Amino acid sequence: VGAPPARPPPPPRSGGSHCAQLPETKEGNFFKGAKWSPCGVMLLTTSNDNVVRGFDIPDSSLSEAGPTEGAAPEVLNPELETPHSSPIYDFAWYSRAFSADPASFAYAVTSKDNPIHLNDGTDGLLRCTYKTHDSGDELTSAYSLCFDPAGENLVCGY
Repeated sequence: VGAPPARPPPPPRSGGSHCAQLPETKEGNFFKGAKWSPCGVMLLTTSNDNVVRGFDIPDSSLSEAGPTEGAAPEVLNPELETPHSSPIYDFAWYSRAFSADPASFAYAVTSKDNPIHLNDGTDGLLRCTYKTHDSGDELTSAYSLCFDPAGENLVCGY
């Protein structure tokens, strides 16, 4: 198998002033984690309401011009929301995720009492699940997960 196709480097970050905001779903909701997509165009977050949210970064913030001096922070609203039935333990972007290649733009999520879910990074739809079982054939949830840099393996911690 040949080497994967080369992809352009992520656009330069201007250090723009942005504020990701959670919808007012319930009192005390807060972010628990945030991870940039490998290509740098989406911020994926988890919060204590058990929802994974994806925030697209506006093209204006990726320009070399940078933010306008004295401008108020731009509020980012979620482009995708994927609810889960139980607390989310961990999530990870596919290590070779690239927004221009829809087949690669995906992330994995592990949550309490559920199999690992692989979701589409564009719309949050479920692509597949990975079930693991213990020695008594009971479903076991991973506490942590990550993709190897080559994107060939999903490594989980139990």
